[in-house]
Amino acid sequence: MGGVWRRLEIEGERKTLHEWSKDPRCEIGYKRLRTRLKSGNYRIRGRHRFDPAILRAPSPRKREERPLTKPRRFYEYEGDRMTLAEWARDPRCGVARTTLIHRMKKGWPFERALLTPSLIPPRDPV
Repeated sequence: MGGVWRRLEIEGERKTLHEWSKDPRCEIGYKRLRTRLKSGNYRIRGRHRFDPAILRAPSPRKREERPLTKPRRFYEYEGDRMTLAEWARDPRCGVARTTLIHRMKKGWPFERALLTPSLIPPRDPV
Protein backbone atom coordinates (compact mmCIF):
# COMPACT_ATOMS: atom_id res chain seq x y z
CA MET A 1 0.00 0.00 0.00
CA GLY A 2 2.65 2.48 -0.94
CA GLY A 3 2.21 5.89 -2.47
CA VAL A 4 -0.64 8.33 -1.93
CA TRP A 5 -3.59 7.05 0.11
CA ARG A 6 -6.93 7.16 -1.61
CA ARG A 7 -10.06 8.20 0.18
CA LEU A 8 -11.04 5.73 2.88
CA GLU A 9 -14.67 5.00 3.66
CA ILE A 10 -15.67 4.67 7.30
CA GLU A 11 -19.40 4.57 8.17
CA GLY A 12 -20.31 5.82 4.72
CA GLU A 13 -18.02 8.86 4.92
CA ARG A 14 -15.00 9.18 2.60
CA LYS A 15 -11.86 11.08 3.62
CA THR A 16 -8.13 10.85 3.09
CA LEU A 17 -5.94 9.33 5.78
CA HIS A 18 -4.77 12.78 6.84
CA GLU A 19 -8.35 14.06 7.05
CA TRP A 20 -9.38 11.06 9.16
CA SER A 21 -6.47 11.63 11.55
CA LYS A 22 -7.68 15.23 12.11
CA ASP A 23 -11.35 14.19 12.52
CA PRO A 24 -12.61 14.72 16.13
CA ARG A 25 -13.89 11.11 16.20
CA CYS A 26 -10.39 9.78 15.59
CA GLU A 27 -8.67 9.01 18.92
CA ILE A 28 -5.28 8.08 17.44
CA GLY A 29 -2.62 9.90 15.46
CA TYR A 30 -1.74 9.71 11.80
CA LYS A 31 1.12 7.22 12.22
CA ARG A 32 -0.91 4.71 14.25
CA LEU A 33 -3.83 5.05 11.82
CA ARG A 34 -1.49 4.36 8.90
CA THR A 35 -0.03 1.32 10.69
CA ARG A 36 -3.51 -0.07 11.33
CA LEU A 37 -4.44 0.40 7.67
CA LYS A 38 -1.33 -1.47 6.56
CA SER A 39 -2.15 -4.37 8.91
CA GLY A 40 -5.39 -5.00 7.01
CA ASN A 41 -7.23 -6.06 10.19
CA TYR A 42 -9.88 -3.34 9.99
CA ARG A 43 -10.94 -3.84 6.35
CA ILE A 44 -14.65 -4.41 5.57
CA ARG A 45 -15.96 -5.63 2.22
CA GLY A 46 -14.25 -3.72 -0.51
CA ARG A 47 -10.90 -2.15 -1.04
CA HIS A 48 -11.35 1.18 0.74
CA ARG A 49 -14.04 0.44 3.37
CA PHE A 50 -12.94 0.15 7.00
CA ASP A 51 -14.42 -0.65 10.40
CA PRO A 52 -14.98 2.43 12.61
CA ALA A 53 -12.94 0.68 15.34
CA ILE A 54 -9.86 1.73 13.40
CA LEU A 55 -10.35 5.26 14.79
CA ARG A 56 -10.52 4.24 18.47
CA ALA A 57 -7.66 4.36 20.91
CA PRO A 58 -6.49 0.99 22.24
CA SER A 59 -8.07 -0.07 25.51
CA PRO A 60 -5.64 0.06 28.42
CA ARG A 61 -4.12 -3.30 29.31
CA LYS A 62 -4.83 -4.65 32.74
CA ARG A 63 -1.64 -5.09 34.69
CA GLU A 64 -1.32 -7.92 37.12
CA GLU A 65 -0.92 -6.99 40.73
CA ARG A 66 2.57 -8.17 41.53
CA PRO A 67 5.30 -7.00 43.84
CA LEU A 68 7.89 -4.68 42.34
CA THR A 69 10.76 -6.63 43.88
CA LYS A 70 11.45 -10.30 44.41
CA PRO A 71 10.93 -11.58 47.92
CA ARG A 72 14.24 -11.79 49.73
CA ARG A 73 15.46 -15.28 50.56
CA PHE A 74 17.23 -15.80 53.87
CA TYR A 75 19.78 -18.46 54.78
CA GLU A 76 20.66 -19.52 58.29
CA TYR A 77 24.05 -20.60 59.66
CA GLU A 78 25.26 -20.70 63.29
CA GLY A 79 22.12 -18.90 64.47
CA ASP A 80 22.50 -15.97 62.05
CA ARG A 81 19.88 -15.42 59.33
CA MET A 82 20.90 -13.30 56.31
CA THR A 83 20.58 -12.99 52.53
CA LEU A 84 23.34 -14.23 50.21
CA ALA A 85 24.57 -10.66 49.70
CA GLU A 86 24.79 -10.15 53.45
CA TRP A 87 26.58 -13.50 53.90
CA ALA A 88 29.11 -12.54 51.20
CA ARG A 89 29.99 -9.42 53.23
CA ASP A 90 30.28 -11.41 56.46
CA PRO A 91 33.92 -12.05 57.56
CA ARG A 92 33.19 -15.79 58.03
CA CYS A 93 32.47 -16.17 54.31
CA GLY A 94 35.46 -16.51 52.02
CA VAL A 95 33.66 -16.40 48.66
CA ALA A 96 32.08 -13.72 46.52
CA ARG A 97 28.32 -13.15 46.31
CA THR A 98 28.19 -14.38 42.72
CA THR A 99 29.99 -17.57 43.71
CA LEU A 100 27.43 -18.16 46.47
CA ILE A 101 24.58 -17.58 44.00
CA HIS A 102 26.04 -20.00 41.44
CA ARG A 103 26.67 -22.66 44.05
CA MET A 104 23.11 -22.39 45.38
CA LYS A 105 21.70 -22.60 41.84
CA LYS A 106 23.74 -25.78 41.30
CA GLY A 107 22.10 -27.26 44.39
CA TRP A 108 24.95 -27.08 46.90
CA PRO A 109 23.92 -27.22 50.56
CA PHE A 110 24.17 -23.71 52.04
CA GLU A 111 26.82 -24.56 54.64
CA ARG A 112 29.05 -26.15 51.98
CA ALA A 113 28.54 -23.20 49.57
CA LEU A 114 29.44 -20.76 52.35
CA LEU A 115 32.50 -22.51 53.77
CA THR A 116 34.18 -24.09 50.72
CA PRO A 117 36.97 -21.74 49.64
CA SER A 118 36.87 -20.39 46.13
CA LEU A 119 39.64 -21.15 43.68
CA ILE A 120 39.77 -17.43 42.92
CA PRO A 121 39.85 -15.13 45.98
CA PRO A 122 37.00 -12.56 46.15
CA ARG A 123 37.78 -9.02 45.02
CA ASP A 124 37.99 -6.25 47.53
CA PRO A 125 34.87 -4.05 47.49
CA VAL A 126 35.47 -0.75 45.75
